[in-house]
Amino acid sequence: MQLRIEKYVSGGYGLAHVQNSVAFVENALPGELCECREIRKMGKLSFFYATKIIEKSEYREDPICPLYGVCGGCDFLHVSEKGSAMLKEESVRENLKRIGKVSYEIPFLPPEFGKKRGYRIRVRLHRSGKTVGFFRKDGKEVIPVTSCPLLSDRLNEFLQKEDAWKSFGKRDELSLFEGDDGLSSGQNIVNCFGYSVSAHAFFQSNRYLFPSLLSFVEENAIGSFIVDLYSGVGTFSRLFPQKDVIAVEKDSNAIALLGKNAPWADIFSQDVASFALRIKKRPDTVIVDPPRVGLSETVPSLISSWKPRRIIYISCDSTTLSRDIGRFQGYKATKGKVFDFYPGSSHEESAIILDEV
Repeated sequence: MQLRIEKYVSGGYGLAHVQNSVAFVENALPGELCECREIRKMGKLSFFYATKIIEKSEYREDPICPLYGVCGGCDFLHVSEKGSAMLKEESVRENLKRIGKVSYEIPFLPPEFGKKRGYRIRVRLHRSGKTVGFFRKDGKEVIPVTSCPLLSDRLNEFLQKEDAWKSFGKRDELSLFEGDDGLSSGQNIVNCFGYSVSAHAFFQSNRYLFPSLLSFVEENAIGSFIVDLYSGVGTFSRLFPQKDVIAVEKDSNAIALLGKNAPWADIFSQDVASFALRIKKRPDTVIVDPPRVGLSETVPSLISSWKPRRIIYISCDSTTLSRDIGRFQGYKATKGKVFDFYPGSSHEESAIILDEV
């Protein structure tokens, strides 16, 4: 079946219409005419795979990995670096309007993007017997990988070891993080961009774009009282040594590092919804960087009740971001920016500034 792709949607799909149903097409980009094979159907939704591209998008390029389509690690490697960032911005804007019901135009700064090759300094590997690699696409079989073009040289050196499987011990999964001074494969701490980090605590994986995210937050935070929610290892708290900072994080692995990275911060180890009731003083800036599921239902209204002058929302999923935006009472989005932290993958990263109305 031939389909003309109308637009890009979250998850790496091209969208088209087949009679009265909506078609989500994998491996397809806006404007392309594709020969497609149906994979599955869910009510009025149909899912296809583009087996042949008859008319190509200007954003399409040959994947840089021979395992693309077999390995489940990437789903967007057929898109150029610039194209990836532009399409993801389009998706974020669309979700803010469709899901968030944002009726006004949000000014977006140009999206930030960088090289695909060698950008990743964090990876999760899997093992089956002596085979080390990633899961096969749409399956749980571990396929052997001795080199990944997205990984840093040091991580690839680990993959190329014949006895890499021994590092797993009795585990079938191993997280690695590359710092400036070596690899962390557990709780051992390494230095990265001046932060103390370990493989057991989340830290951004794109070494090229990380500084630009820090600059964005630092430049847009206002006032002297900063509340950093879901603060992790202190990624943003560390930016404000001269300010009054409260950092809220419940993950024990992250908290140990947070104290090292931002020793000036008042640290609260609890759920954000529980902590919210403790704020008595009006914050100048509230920074939220939640996991993919976004904010729990009560958190936006609790934050709004503090009446902060500004909210900076960092998101890794624009669907939950868009849902949450409408829950902030008395605030309007005044600026947005997309950071393509995961080129080669359809995962999105964006930041929205909310100011008092």
